[in-house]
Amino acid sequence: RVLHVARRNSSRMSSEDIQRRRSSQISILEEFPVPDFASQQVRKGSYETSFDCITMAFNGHGGFGGSNEPSIDWMCSAMTTNRDDPRRIDAIGSFLGPMLIVSEAYGMILELVVNDEKGKTHVAATCACYPPGTLDSDGSTMKSGGDRYHFGLATYGVAPTFTNKQITGEAFVQRLAAFKQDSEWDQRRNDYGEMWYIGALGTHPKYQGNGYGRLLLNVVSHYTPMKRNMIAISNALGQTSTSMRDAVMK
Repeated sequence: RVLHVARRNSSRMSSEDIQRRRSSQISILEEFPVPDFASQQVRKGSYETSFDCITMAFNGHGGFGGSNEPSIDWMCSAMTTNRDDPRRIDAIGSFLGPMLIVSEAYGMILELVVNDEKGKTHVAATCACYPPGTLDSDGSTMKSGGDRYHFGLATYGVAPTFTNKQITGEAFVQRLAAFKQDSEWDQRRNDYGEMWYIGALGTHPKYQGNGYGRLLLNVVSHYTPMKRNMIAISNALGQTSTSMRDAVMK
C-alpha cells in the first residue's frame, strides 16, 4: 500500500517539477567539481553505483569484518544480530535506497573508487551530501509523506521492508520509531542557517582504515568557501556515527 501511494503521488509530479529538479542537479554538478587534490580517486556518483557500498558500510554484511553504524546495528539487533540475515539486508536497503535516490536528485553523491589487481573499479567509500539551500522545507533530506519521499520510494520500486512488522518484528519497528524521531534535529539544521549537510558517509568494510572517508569529508570541506558555511554530520539520534567518526579519524 505504501509503495502504491508513493507511485501514485510521484506520477502526479508535473513536467515543470521534474525539469526544475534536473536543472538544479545540473547546476550543482557544475558548481561543485571534484577538486584537483582528489580528482584521481573521487568522482560524482549515483544511487546505482553507491548502493552496495553504503549499505555494507552501515550494516556490515558480506563477511568483510570492519565497523558498521552503531545506531543501525542497535536498531537491527532487535531483529537479528546476524548482519548477513536477508531480512536485515533488505530492511537496510529499503531504508537507505530511497535516501540515496533523493540525494542524487536534489544533492550530490561523491564516490571514492579503487581498482583491483584485475583493473576492475570498485566504490570504496560514498558520501551523500547536500549544498546549502537543498534540504527539504522542514530541514530534512526528505520530509515523510512529501514529494521527495514519494519520489525516492517510487524510484526504488520495492515496498519498504523496514515498516513490515511481519518481516522485521515488533521490537525492530519500535526501535525504528525511536531512530526516526529527529524532527528536533531537522529543525535545528534550519536554525543553523546555510550549511552543507552530509546525510550519509561510509566506507565499505573491505576498505576501512585507509583514510578514504576522511578524503571525501575533505572534499566537502573544500566546498565551504572561507569557512562561511558549516558542515553538519549527524545520524537520526543526533550523534556522530562510527562510520562517520572513522571517516574523520582514518
